[in-house]
Amino acid sequence: MAFREGTSAAPGARGGPLPVVRDAGQADTGPALAVYSACIAADPGYLPFLAPGDEAAILGWFRLKPLLAFLIAELDGTVAGVAGLRDAGPGPGAGQPGGPWLEACRLAVHPAHRGGAVTRDLIRTRACRAAALGADRLWMRCVENSPSHRLALSHGWTWWAAAEFEGPAACQRAVLLARPLRERQTRRP
Repeated sequence: MAFREGTSAAPGARGGPLPVVRDAGQADTGPALAVYSACIAADPGYLPFLAPGDEAAILGWFRLKPLLAFLIAELDGTVAGVAGLRDAGPGPGAGQPGGPWLEACRLAVHPAHRGGAVTRDLIRTRACRAAALGADRLWMRCVENSPSHRLALSHGWTWWAAAEFEGPAACQRAVLLARPLRERQTRRP
């Protein structure tokens, strides 16, 4: 694929720049909060109890779930997406045979970078990290019939149970989704 001089492919497009997914560091707090803020501003249904730009409230919400791993996707030196893993059993069904579960949580991709390599690489890296940490399955809680719910279903997640959110998020209907890891932990060629 060739581009005229001075042009480039869309970020993450074939031939375009690819994201670098890495562990978050202390210096990533502000840029990560900015990604959440941009997502809140772009979609009134995403974290409707938070206001875009209210970093203190977004940080308070973020800290409600202590994370085992927090990943950053950078594109051209800018934080374009984030994703977390939490060591928390899902509740009903967690005692079923198959090994330990981890919660997939805190996924956010800046609206300018959705639907491409940033989302794909964050999700893939998070699944690989969970498997490396010994998990056999992931679970997540999301808003029923939301874009994230529909996206997860299209990527192999399955409905598992109805659920509820706690605290300010209780204004939304929740659903639990589950996904096995072992057959999906390796990168495709």
